[in-house]
Amino acid sequence: MQTIILDTETHTLNGLPIEIAYAPIEIESGKLSLDKKKFLISYTKSVNRYPLQQWLFIIF
Repeated sequence: MQTIILDTETHTLNGLPIEIAYAPIEIESGKLSLDKKKFLISYTKSVNRYPLQQWLFIIF
């Protein structure tokens, strides 16, 4: 399984698209694994752009 993150930084989207990002998370045999290096780089870039954003994780 992999994870998609939907950026829901505002409650009123006003017809604007939301950001969809990939997170290096995998679930195999009931165990969650995370590539911490890739996740930290991605998260740091996002936080610098959107300091107050909220995240919704969808795992599939």
